[in-house]
Amino acid sequence: MMRTLAPLYVTVLLLGGCSTYLAEKADLEGGGAAGSQRVAAAQQRLQAAQDKQAGLKEDELSAQEEREAVESELASVNRNLATQNAKLAKAQAAGKITAAQEQQRRRQLEELTASFQTASLKLQTRQNAGDTAGAHAQEQELARLKAEIEATNKEIGILAQ
Repeated sequence: MMRTLAPLYVTVLLLGGCSTYLAEKADLEGGGAAGSQRVAAAQQRLQAAQDKQAGLKEDELSAQEEREAVESELASVNRNLATQNAKLAKAQAAGKITAAQEQQRRRQLEELTASFQTASLKLQTRQNAGDTAGAHAQEQELARLKAEIEATNKEIGILAQ
């Protein structure tokens, strides 16, 4: 009994699939309204997806450029710390400043550098989260810290002369 019903089921399934296929083919070949509407809708969805992908690619490149700029600035601040520490040690060895002055300036510069590093990480986190207002606040904090670092560098330069 099962053997006689199996071919019947297969035939019914094939006819159902074939009729759908033939109707779709006729719509597309004949330029039927339903076919052209489906094609137009599909093309619109494709274009929207391509536009979205292009926008995401631009956003990714922009975020990468911003990250590289922050990392470059961070590396510069770290190099500055090493340079200024060397100047302080040299000035102290030459007797231009006391050991206490050297330690005070060194601590001050290290604290500013650590704060700059923390603010840089917070900026990257805010940018990655899409928090524009938070990122702007962190950028202002970085600018303030950079100005303080530069002022400390000038003080060290004057002391080391």
